[in-house]
Amino acid sequence: MRFNCAVRFSAAIGVIAVAAAAWAQKGEQQAFPDPNQMRTDATIVVTQDAMNAQLIEVTVLDGSFPLSTLEAQCQRLGTTLQSMPRGLSIQTLKVREGEPGFPKAKFAVNNLIDATQGLVRLEPLVRAFGTRPGVPQIRVLTVIVEGIRPSPMTLQSWFTPEVSVRGSMSDMARGAPAALEYRIAISAEDPATVTIPDRHTTPPKEAAPVKEPERSPVMMYVIVVIGSVALGALVYSLMLRLGKGKAN
Repeated sequence: MRFNCAVRFSAAIGVIAVAAAAWAQKGEQQAFPDPNQMRTDATIVVTQDAMNAQLIEVTVLDGSFPLSTLEAQCQRLGTTLQSMPRGLSIQTLKVREGEPGFPKAKFAVNNLIDATQGLVRLEPLVRAFGTRPGVPQIRVLTVIVEGIRPSPMTLQSWFTPEVSVRGSMSDMARGAPAALEYRIAISAEDPATVTIPDRHTTPPKEAAPVKEPERSPVMMYVIVVIGSVALGALVYSLMLRLGKGKAN
């Protein structure tokens, strides 16, 4: 009877230990924000003209966004591209009477896209028009590049702790021109630190800390079971000794 109790006790310890080991190995997969599930703060439409210049229209969907800040952002983009804005126009787009309207900028630059290779430089747009968290703010962008067809080098998506980018091809039904659409969600506190490649690539993986070699799960379970059986035998042996001591 004592032996059966000891075996049951040791078996229970073994089950609990195995369950704990299995739970410890279950890790949570890191998730990044999905831009498609977030409200857009600003839209940027890029069109290339016959002279290979890029015509850009930026519309901020918050009527309280300062026009002076939007103008400074356009200038910042030009500095990054080494092509200062030409024909810059900053105004408020009125949709309905009595409503504040939307801040809007129109201008032309170069060096933003390469239509022949299907390349779009999203990083300068994020660094120029993204803002730090606050009110008003620009943390989610929708970028539409008209008249460009994707190639194997075209960036499709990019997910890092600093930024999430998801691209898609527009519907070309009814003879509509080709276009790329990107939804971008900024997670970094400072958008100026965001890095996005110009072409398709794989996001870098963070270097994992050096760890001692781990035992395989099967070996760990075997060790747990063996230890449980040994514990049961030890309990049984102690019980026998106690029994003999009482008998004497």
